[in-house]
Amino acid sequence: MIDHRQLFKEIPAGKFHSVLMTSFSLNLYYWEIQLLRALSGKGINYVSAIVDADCLSEQLLKFSKAFTGSRALDFSLHGYKMKGAFHPKIQFYVGRDSVLVLVGSGNLTISGHGKNLEVWTPVMVEN
Repeated sequence: MIDHRQLFKEIPAGKFHSVLMTSFSLNLYYWEIQLLRALSGKGINYVSAIVDADCLSEQLLKFSKAFTGSRALDFSLHGYKMKGAFHPKIQFYVGRDSVLVLVGSGNLTISGHGKNLEVWTPVMVEN
């Protein structure tokens, strides 16, 4: 199990180039200022997330200024609309010779990746 406060410190640098994440909610300030930069520092430059459509719409309306100016990384955000809430929390990291899957309870927010008590279980496959 990975300590939620150390989630991104535990991901090896230079091993992965891409990640696909799923989450119920998303905090765009955390996404833009902290998460994308932390992943870039690990060599992960292709980042995609699928989050609950209503949560994404709310964040885009609330924090549209977060997307002004230049971004250091290319990324994509997708809202998934369904009856009920889109609620899985999975992070799928892909590298040239390795795959890391994290299954846990934390959303793509400051709280979900550090303040709350969350659980993450890693599965690493190499070669």
